[in-house]
Amino acid sequence: MHVCQVLQHTAGTREHERLLRQLAEILRAQIRRGDWQPGRMLPSEAQLVQRYGIERTTVRRGLGLLADESWVYAVPQRGWFVADPLPPAPEAPAS
Repeated sequence: MHVCQVLQHTAGTREHERLLRQLAEILRAQIRRGDWQPGRMLPSEAQLVQRYGIERTTVRRGLGLLADESWVYAVPQRGWFVADPLPPAPEAPAS
């Protein structure tokens, strides 16, 4: 692989990681705010792709990150759902 290709791939990977973390934070905030109640289905992957203008793999990895953190879970052939109960809120830093 040529050096330019390696740099482009690395930059693309970093951008992908940034976007999936950004998506996860947006969805996490919407769940915290109550836009989606525990047990409710989230918008489909296709809807999230269209809404945020990102690749489906990015959406899937972002949702996977939220699943790893116990915010959502997948039901095969149905979609992604908000976890019930939600994970505890992070503790405020000690001052």
